[in-house]
Amino acid sequence: MQEQRGEAPQPGQSGAAEGGLGAGLAAARARGRTGGRPPALAAADKQAARALLKDPAITMEEVAKRLQVSPATLYRHLPGGRSGLDEAKG
Repeated sequence: MQEQRGEAPQPGQSGAAEGGLGAGLAAARARGRTGGRPPALAAADKQAARALLKDPAITMEEVAKRLQVSPATLYRHLPGGRSGLDEAKG
């Protein structure tokens, strides 16, 4: 009797592993399914964050709270934080 866990499928057996992972992902994409976690900040949110951060009186923490994300998420999407905005200009 074949055990259900950990054994490779035998030749001729049908199963999900037959086409490989790439084939399964391609088939999902063809059906309009991309998978994965959606980004925490949309492009409009990033623009709003950049606009808010132009004001030196507003902190990264305040912007993050307003956008309902953690400061770490905001720093991840805006590398360098406020100083990164200055570098992006030039």
